[in-house]
Amino acid sequence: MQDIRNLVGVFVVLVLGLTWSGPALTHSPETSDKTSGKDAARSMKECLALPHSYKKMVCLEPHFRALTRTQTAEIALLKAKKFQRTDRIDDCHLIAHFIGEEVLNKHSADLGKALAECSMDCNQGCVHGAVQTYISEKSDTDNITADLISVCDTVSYDNRLRRQCIHGVGHGLLTGGLMPIAEAIESCHRFKGREISICLGGTFMENMQSHLLIPEAELRAELPLICNEVAQMGNERYLRWCADHIGGGLMFYTGHDLEKSYRLCRLLPADQRPMCMVGIFGESKDVLENLR
Repeated sequence: MQDIRNLVGVFVVLVLGLTWSGPALTHSPETSDKTSGKDAARSMKECLALPHSYKKMVCLEPHFRALTRTQTAEIALLKAKKFQRTDRIDDCHLIAHFIGEEVLNKHSADLGKALAECSMDCNQGCVHGAVQTYISEKSDTDNITADLISVCDTVSYDNRLRRQCIHGVGHGLLTGGLMPIAEAIESCHRFKGREISICLGGTFMENMQSHLLIPEAELRAELPLICNEVAQMGNERYLRWCADHIGGGLMFYTGHDLEKSYRLCRLLPADQRPMCMVGIFGESKDVLENLR
């Protein structure tokens, strides 16, 4: 089966702070702005030429961070969205996560100001990235659960924005090994009602995303183990969610190659494979809806 990137995009979830080793964004007085622009264009061209869609977007991270710092998150998101619409990238959600991280830094960790600058483009990735970073940078993990209820209260005036904020909290609880997944799941239950599931969705996405930049041979070895900690909890519902998000992550990893994603799903334990398949289908459907 051919790569079907023209039919479906890509979804989710990894926020990695990688060090940029490309051309500098500044230049000496002897270097013209035109030359500097050509250097930047070459580096972006090199990123876009990478064969692995996920690595391509990570390579573009410094450009979009700089655009967020020097202009606005909304302008950076519009450019990322344009890249997606012109098929230069599969999906702009991951880049929007980077933009969200940077806009929080730009506003000195003032979450309210950061969220006010984010738009809802790229599946609300800017909101997710800002909130995830805000939570993950908490130094006192003992007090994180106590802060969970209030962290998104600054946007309670907007139900949609509040939901995305809570989803970002779910991501942040696992970022950088902040806490074990069982503890993150317990922390999500500090919310009430449907908000618990919104938080858990972010947590299970984050559980998969640390595996999305490794070589395929390593991924194949790790796939059967990704949900081990969840399986040990003895909660079938959590295990289904975990496997579902592996499916979505595999679509991201393969550049939305359905056949390859299905083959990788089959490496999971037998009881996890059906929900992995569901995750693949759901990812395709979600992105197609977003492109309308």
